[in-house]
Amino acid sequence: MMTVAKNCEPEFLPRHQAARFLGIGLTTIDKLVRAGQLPAYKFGRRTVLVRREDLLRLATASPIPVAKATVTPINSKPIPVRKGR
Repeated sequence: MMTVAKNCEPEFLPRHQAARFLGIGLTTIDKLVRAGQLPAYKFGRRTVLVRREDLLRLATASPIPVAKATVTPINSKPIPVRKGR
């Protein structure tokens, strides 16, 4: 009798899928790996994969720091409203 795995999700994800999984950019994934906050595994010469379990741990441990966007008005003068002629 053949058994089927209950969880069909892959254990390892490529960096771009890991970034999509966490909702962050690929550069942020690379920074987390370099900082030692996210373990990554190299398969072959170029393939770098991240374990799904490590992504879940990182996502639930603490929020990932994201730069705050500030909105600065270009022109502080109010825009005049033209009335119909």
